[in-house]
Amino acid sequence: MDINNCQFVGRLADDPTYHPATATAPARTTARLLVNRPPSKGGKESKQKYDTVQIVAWGVHAETMANHTHKGKEIGVICEFRSNSFQDKDTKQWKNYAEFMVTYISLGRDSTASKVMKAAEASEVPVATLTSSDLRGLLNHPEVKAAIAREGKVRASAKPEQNKPAAEDPFK
Repeated sequence: MDINNCQFVGRLADDPTYHPATATAPARTTARLLVNRPPSKGGKESKQKYDTVQIVAWGVHAETMANHTHKGKEIGVICEFRSNSFQDKDTKQWKNYAEFMVTYISLGRDSTASKVMKAAEASEVPVATLTSSDLRGLLNHPEVKAAIAREGKVRASAKPEQNKPAAEDPFK
């Protein structure tokens, strides 16, 4: 049996980069996630150390990340590891890179996007193939409505809260 499943909780190092869907490719969002390292055995580190994880989200996950996250926002993701290569245009040499493809994103228990995604997955609607217009229609799907009712009320607006006081954030 092969297992390719990674879980990370961290803060975004910078604002996500969104690439809208085209006729040949779904929407894509890339970001760098800073994940705390465990303290050293001596425990005398004066400054917290981080590992940087390159993540990429496709389709509805890309739209969710682009619309509901920003630099410094803490998120949780479940990913699959991917290693890819490309040929450098100048040197003609092949270069390798690794990234983690998001299969689930958590924006916090109380966020609208988190409730909609959780409801969609609970109803077995194929979430990875949805677009932003599909997501709006998804809220009216009977199975999603039932799952949302079980999970709790969702605000009518899908926009992130604008007037919520921001906690002090070291990344801003």
